Amino acid sequence: MKFLKSYKCVSAIAVSFLLVFVSHKTKAQQSIEIGLMAGVANYYGDINPNFSLKQLGPSFGFLVKHNYNYYVGLKGTLAYGKVKADDSIRDLAFQEIRNLSFQSNIFEASGQIELNFFKYKLKDLDHFFTPYISTGLAFFHFNPKTEYRGEMINLVNVGTEGQNATDLTDNEPYQLNQFSIPIGLGFKYWVGGAWTFGAEVTYRKTFTDYLDDVSDIYIEDFLLDGPARDLSDPSIVDPKNISRPERMRGDRLSNDNYLFANIYFTYNFKLTKCPTAEKGIRNSILGN
Repeated sequence: MKFLKSYKCVSAIAVSFLLVFVSHKTKAQQSIEIGLMAGVANYYGDINPNFSLKQLGPSFGFLVKHNYNYYVGLKGTLAYGKVKADDSIRDLAFQEIRNLSFQSNIFEASGQIELNFFKYKLKDLDHFFTPYISTGLAFFHFNPKTEYRGEMINLVNVGTEGQNATDLTDNEPYQLNQFSIPIGLGFKYWVGGAWTFGAEVTYRKTFTDYLDDVSDIYIEDFLLDGPARDLSDPSIVDPKNISRPERMRGDRLSNDNYLFANIYFTYNFKLTKCPTAEKGIRNSILGN
């Protein structure tokens, strides 16, 4: 609920900025930016409930942006990030008993609107930096894995919460292709020529609770086979019976989310606006 309120607030701000700046007929030079970004990725979910920064993974990507004026831009990104978490690197005591872990590569494509707080103009010492916010829609692919007997195994195929016994459980196999809503906060700075340096943190609100393969309750052993039985409950010592059937394995009331924190460099190409036919005729008549 807290995140939903925050997202509504950011959305309201974004819409307000958009209405103000799109309705304003600025004579700013439009441009295209392309660039590369790199940084770290992090995940928040059942195995990292406190958003610990202890298990960051790498991230990098490519971006292209159309700047419509000094305040508004529309950007597309192609990005990769690796997220991971392990109960052995824990913040909560019960995680040592539960002993779950995962890692996943995330491949993402997004479209976002970027709104500057201040006027941003290259080669203008009065307007050479600005903070900004961004939001939009992303499509991503993930595939949680964990180590099993010395090899990495795809957890979606294992069915650790009974997804391979749908006739006896209510759990359907989860989809590895999902949508998310990115919400970003960044800062950019003109470094010289047509180059911009920036840094941003963009949080992704997803609609799945299986980014880490953990969501529901422990189920009876007879509903699981082989690797599923071992990986559903890898706890070694469980004096409090945390992992007995019907006890919570994860928090199914909240979805998993992830973020990328990146720095980037972009190069700016100005777009030349062709004169209209009416203007061309008028200039010809006037001899200009």
